[in-house]
Amino acid sequence: MPPITQRIEQKRNLKGKGVAFTARQVLELDESILRALVLDSRGNVLSIATRPAFKKRFTVPESFRQKAGTISIVALGIAQEVAKHMGPLQSMVYVYPNSRVLGIPIPKYDCEVIAITTRAVDGGYVTDRVVELARRS
Repeated sequence: MPPITQRIEQKRNLKGKGVAFTARQVLELDESILRALVLDSRGNVLSIATRPAFKKRFTVPESFRQKAGTISIVALGIAQEVAKHMGPLQSMVYVYPNSRVLGIPIPKYDCEVIAITTRAVDGGYVTDRVVELARRS
């Protein structure tokens, strides 16, 4: 397996935040996951893990990184409103030319997992794996 870089923002204790798994554990679920983030309910990044392939494919400016958690939480809030009429939200999927971005709410921990994957991956498969990781944690 290629090396994985991991950073836990300000060395926060995820279990102290009520989250019992890390972005690295999400990344290790499948080779197609290039980057994983765990966000709290306010959009703060609790942990992030990245494969080298992500950095080779994408350049994410610092100005966007600073807003990404907030943008994700706003999108989740909108989707949760729709879920009141459609049934529980399982994941949000954004498809781009070379990737998919999955927003996966984890109600058990009041958090959201963002998984950036290769475009060919089955989003339902990744969602199921992340939900199972949260359930086991």
